[in-house]
Amino acid sequence: MAKLSSFILSAVFIGFFNYLCNGQAGTLDTSFGINGIIATSIGNAKDFASSIVFQPDGKIIVAGTSRFGRYNDISVVRYKTDGFLDTLFGNNGIVSTAIGSSNDDGNAVALQADGKIVVCGESHNNTDFDFAVVRYQSNGLLDSLFGNDGKVVTPIGTSNDYGISLIIQSDGKIIVAGFSDNGNNNDIALVRYNSDGSLDGSFGTGGIVTTTIGAGNERGNSIAVQSDGKIIVAGYSHNGNDDDIALVRYNNDGSLDTGFGSGGKVVQGIVTNSEDIIYSVMLQSDGKIVMAGETIDSTNYNFAIVRYDSNGNLDSSFGTNGMVCTAIGAGNDYGHSLAIQTDGKFLVAGFSSNGTNDDFAVVRYNTDGTLDNSFGNGGKSTIAIGSYDDKSNCVNIQADGKIIVVGASFNGANIDFAAIRLNN
Repeated sequence: MAKLSSFILSAVFIGFFNYLCNGQAGTLDTSFGINGIIATSIGNAKDFASSIVFQPDGKIIVAGTSRFGRYNDISVVRYKTDGFLDTLFGNNGIVSTAIGSSNDDGNAVALQADGKIVVCGESHNNTDFDFAVVRYQSNGLLDSLFGNDGKVVTPIGTSNDYGISLIIQSDGKIIVAGFSDNGNNNDIALVRYNSDGSLDGSFGTGGIVTTTIGAGNERGNSIAVQSDGKIIVAGYSHNGNDDDIALVRYNNDGSLDTGFGSGGKVVQGIVTNSEDIIYSVMLQSDGKIVMAGETIDSTNYNFAIVRYDSNGNLDSSFGTNGMVCTAIGAGNDYGHSLAIQTDGKFLVAGFSSNGTNDDFAVVRYNTDGTLDNSFGNGGKSTIAIGSYDDKSNCVNIQADGKIIVVGASFNGANIDFAAIRLNN
């Protein structure tokens, strides 16, 4: 009995010691940057961080958009594990890339198995926007083996085409999802590239797929690939009155998977007569599909997280009929990104109004959709970077479980790349 008591006391002491050293889950990790926060000025006015990925050595790659003079360029920044700029990458840790002579935006980043960095977005051709993909070597230099000196621009429709999300298949092919203007409204659009940046003719029509769901605007905001090669794209579709969740599954060749939902498509409202928008989708190890975004109740926007089974049916074991809505503050709360922990818990990041301006916001859910009270304050964590607006766009989880959230912070004069790291 004495040995058991000693063991329990030791376990309690170790747990308390770890708490003191690592901090409660959802609090800032003060070993990162300056008290858990980094802000990086790149251009001369506006820098927006959109996406984050980790190298095997733990270094952090963040991609987004920076304003230089009149126009935007794609920007990529690499940070060391302590949050400070990695001077071995690009120009003191920063790379900015102009594709055309007008605006170029970076929306998502992925890392190839060989360490090369791929960023997707859009580039303005002085008439309208086209899909754009850029590939860098691991040191930040453009990869001359990809496209035209590291850059590929792809027009899809007759007007604007926006590349919002990308994923790299196990065979090295690159799929970019977004949306394309068909002349009347927007359709979901996908493009698949070979590893050299050329269009993959085995996918859709000449490497391109567009999908109409309803009679209004549709947008593909996030992409995931199943273990069997089928492709999931999530976003939203306008039903004539408001926006609904849109989920589409494709076969590996780009054709619709008619065994999923209704002819390969699922359209779902969260709140009746509401704006329901999905920005992020991920797959669980059991094949269930989890999506995060936002919905509006009678007054404000709230975080939203939804789970479907592998056939496109709402998972009734999650939340209320497969859906969870979460209010954080007294104002609007916008959910923009999803991550799944190794223990199956879900993180949704975005931003929340504190009554005066916006703060970074992260919510953690248990596997059944209930709030995880061990995280932050009742499952919710809000972080103010400065005294102005802070808007987060992406969350990801390090190998050690710590949480990185990136976005933008207004410093009173300009907007900077911003990142925080939270204990977990």
